[in-house]
Amino acid sequence: MIGNWWRQSIARRMLLALLLACTALWASIYFLGFYGTHATESGSFDRDLKGLAVAMVATLDGHPPPPAMTHVLSGFDHLLESYHKQKFVVDGYMAFQVWRADGSPAGHSRHAPPGYRFFADRNGFVNDTGGPTPLRVYVVWTTDRRYRVDITQTLSSRQIQYDSVMLTPSTLGVLVASLVVLWLLALLTVHLGLRPLRRLSLEMSQRRPDDLQPVATDKLDRELVPVVQNLNQTLARLRQLLNHERNALADLAHELRTPLAIMTHQIDAVRHAQDEPARQAAAHRLEGVLQRTNRLVHQLLELGRLQATTEAHWTLRQLPDLVRETLATHAPLAAQRSMTLSYAGPDQLECSVPGASMELIVDNLVRNAIRHGKPGGQIEVRLSLGPITTDLPRRGPELIELTVLDDGPGVPPNEWPRLFERFRRGARATGEGSGLGLAIVVSAARQLGGRVHAHPGLNGTGLGVSVTWPLHPAACSGNTQHH
Repeated sequence: MIGNWWRQSIARRMLLALLLACTALWASIYFLGFYGTHATESGSFDRDLKGLAVAMVATLDGHPPPPAMTHVLSGFDHLLESYHKQKFVVDGYMAFQVWRADGSPAGHSRHAPPGYRFFADRNGFVNDTGGPTPLRVYVVWTTDRRYRVDITQTLSSRQIQYDSVMLTPSTLGVLVASLVVLWLLALLTVHLGLRPLRRLSLEMSQRRPDDLQPVATDKLDRELVPVVQNLNQTLARLRQLLNHERNALADLAHELRTPLAIMTHQIDAVRHAQDEPARQAAAHRLEGVLQRTNRLVHQLLELGRLQATTEAHWTLRQLPDLVRETLATHAPLAAQRSMTLSYAGPDQLECSVPGASMELIVDNLVRNAIRHGKPGGQIEVRLSLGPITTDLPRRGPELIELTVLDDGPGVPPNEWPRLFERFRRGARATGEGSGLGLAIVVSAARQLGGRVHAHPGLNGTGLGVSVTWPLHPAACSGNTQHH
């Protein structure tokens, strides 16, 4: 409950912070005053002891005759008594004891502590804790050393005297009144200070749901500008994402329109076939269209799953074995086009990878190379520690690079950055495909914390695509770049 109360209101937090600050300030004043009054010799309590002792010694240095001695001490006693009656000091705060040189008592005040004894070796400030009441004592001799004056003060009276000043109802009343005034000022300050934020909130609430235009910052208070700038960046990303999704839906509709039209035509062909061979041929063509459409839907589902997944289960995999298995899976398709598949890399390279991301990367890169490579050409999959392509910056041995190269017609360098967009195919592409394979590779590489890079293929011809990622997933940044 207290945590929710604290988090739900800036004004409450500011008021509570003000209360804590005022309390801390008062506590600081109290303890600083306590130290200042109790400090040895320099504190006000010790100065009071010393002041009375100096006054008495100055009087006794005038050598009053013995009959007058009683009147002198009585005068000082009346002075202390007047302090007590006028509530300037509390009981035990100030008393004196006068001794002769031989240690016999010469007189004392009416509030002198009982049982107080003469100790010849005392001089200056002394703490006397041997008697029934702990005392603070200041001892001084007259100039001719005929008399010694001991000014006593109970330690408990010091605390009572200090608290009687710091903790009186009037003092606490001033403190409470100050807190109330500060709270009212704080409420006014918070109300005025949050007014620009309320105006911004009102402006945002009055926007249409589809209005993602940036918020103007020219009339905003300086403190709100960074917040609104970050908000505008978020709105810009949302606009980009929505535009991207709209384009993707338009591309998807365009991609599905053709196979759906072909399927409709082939269904009519099956229905109106004149003989069994014609019907079988139309059914075979219909099956091919259905397979391509099924592959398109499957790729869209894979792409959506990868883009929606933020966390995946990491497992150790032998990457060379994974590459060989993928090449074996695609060998029949490559044989149909008389293409040669090969692997170049270590026999053992274990790496932790998230989910099926590595299978998707190798599968889509090899499938893409088979579809768009030249008949009878070569496809090579390379695996190594650290970048192996000459145009990639060498970033250290802690990286793993997977590269798939072909010697087909390739893609012009100016088209490389857009190859990784959904439904995007190179201008020279001749094989079948939906343009989703490389987009799936980018999304899968994002889970590895890697980057995707396009470059020339085998012997400077064709196309090569490299995926580079950190060997240790804990060091991954999670941002995927493609060039």
